[in-house]
Amino acid sequence: VIQMAKREAMQARSLWFDTKNEELLERALHGGYTGVLLYPENVERLLPRIGKRVLKLLVLAPSDAIPATSSTSDFIFASRDAYALDSLRAKGYPTCLQAHVIDRKSLEDAIALGRQHDYLLMSFQDPTNIPLELVIASLQNTQTILIKKIADTDVEDAVVSLGVMEVGADGICFSPRNH
Repeated sequence: VIQMAKREAMQARSLWFDTKNEELLERALHGGYTGVLLYPENVERLLPRIGKRVLKLLVLAPSDAIPATSSTSDFIFASRDAYALDSLRAKGYPTCLQAHVIDRKSLEDAIALGRQHDYLLMSFQDPTNIPLELVIASLQNTQTILIKKIADTDVEDAVVSLGVMEVGADGICFSPRNH
């Protein structure tokens, strides 16, 4: 059952846009992006521009509180703080762990912690796809959806990431800086 659910999610690959670069938001939404990363400082301003079918990830820093005026049921909560996400997950909210891999320990920690969340949004210091292959293999029998964060100018990495190990990441977060 897990494998079937994972396959269905892969057929509808995720493409997320980071709203730190707001000027291309409209183009991204019209271009088929399936999710957006929002922040406490821009969520109320940008939310009316985002359709109901687009995933809305609210990225929280450890000190951030959930904005009181937002409908919390509309969000997936994302953070690098696994402890804060555990608290939100215990309350029934969907969560996304953000992780940056710089060495073997950070890779192993990301995999172990990421399994506990609905989504794992990863970026890698190493330009090779070997660490990505290890994450894909480790998460294959889980329900965690793996999204690889791509550098803002590396279109080739975006394409390759979706085909690594003939399976690829479940999606990518790609936020180009220009058209």
